[in-house]
Amino acid sequence: MDRHPYHGQSTPYATGSEDRKYSWAKAPRYDGLPAETGPLAEMIMASNLLFMDYLQQDGPSAFLRELARLVRAATVITIVDRCISEAASAQGNYYNDHGEVEHDKGHGLIEAPRGALGHWVTLENNKISSYQIITPTTWNASPRDHKEVRGPWE
Repeated sequence: MDRHPYHGQSTPYATGSEDRKYSWAKAPRYDGLPAETGPLAEMIMASNLLFMDYLQQDGPSAFLRELARLVRAATVITIVDRCISEAASAQGNYYNDHGEVEHDKGHGLIEAPRGALGHWVTLENNKISSYQIITPTTWNASPRDHKEVRGPWE
């Protein structure tokens, strides 16, 4: 069933007595389709000629993924340096205490070293009532979904 992470339900079973296959992993989809994330996917989406050529000749591989990680680091180092310099010279507060929050929702999205990482949390009565996380591995190694669509690595 397609659900936004705020509405995700984690109700795993593990008895096996029902004779059903089960994966503890979610099957996230982007616009209804499986999606790979991470440095190699970024290089392909950017039409980087080196990676397009390797991919066309040999297909995806551990070597190509590691190469993408190295190239990504070299590519973003100047951006990171600029961000650090700007943050160091900025004036003002980086944190504002909003006091106690009884009911609210929040999410955090970031590009981690292996791909897209997201957290979704809901608070009710000063307690976490729902917490969902989608890791890079969840995107890349997701199982088949409820429509039997295979994940990227499958």
